[in-house]
Amino acid sequence: MNPETIKATMTPACFARYVSNGQWKMAHHHAYMDRLLCKAAKREIKRLIVEMPPRHGKSLLGSQYFPAWWLGTFPKDNVILT
Repeated sequence: MNPETIKATMTPACFARYVSNGQWKMAHHHAYMDRLLCKAAKREIKRLIVEMPPRHGKSLLGSQYFPAWWLGTFPKDNVILT
């Protein structure tokens, strides 16, 4: 694997930036959400509710990029998105 591919597997935000070819940009609130999603992946937190105003990227990061990153990181796990 090349270094860019390895970096893409580190966090959901890194994955988002990689698969969008750099079009997805991380803001401060995305960085905070990324840290929380990583804690959820490590099972340090069991439940996570994300509330942000509309059009702030919570659905894109949390409902699209995060499940795809999860399945790539933990291929034997299942994902249910509701």
